[in-house]
Amino acid sequence: MDPVEFINSHAGRIASIHIKENGGVIGAKQPQSRYDTTPRFKFEKDADGNPIFPPEFLKMKEEHDKLNVPQGAGIVDWKAVKAAADAQYDGVIYVVEREASYNDPQDRVACLAEDIAWLKANL
Repeated sequence: MDPVEFINSHAGRIASIHIKENGGVIGAKQPQSRYDTTPRFKFEKDADGNPIFPPEFLKMKEEHDKLNVPQGAGIVDWKAVKAAADAQYDGVIYVVEREASYNDPQDRVACLAEDIAWLKANL
């Protein structure tokens, strides 16, 4: 969905924007009921009791990690989003989220600081 189109179609109703940068979109998975207790992956344990991650899980995690990109490097035109949001509502609140790190070594707080700095400099 185009975020600018969504904002414009709900003009006057968007009071906050959740900013979360992504480098792509992974398609919808088969829905799973909250009552379905079937595990999606079977994790066995090694001799020390640590989980052994199945190859399917590792592949999924690798694909998800590729989506984590620095603010401004993803698929959303944040300048257009901000312009649309500010045009339809006075005083929009922008909330920045960073679920995982994109740097090495992994430092989510440093990533978040970089994201906020980009937003301040560019929006």
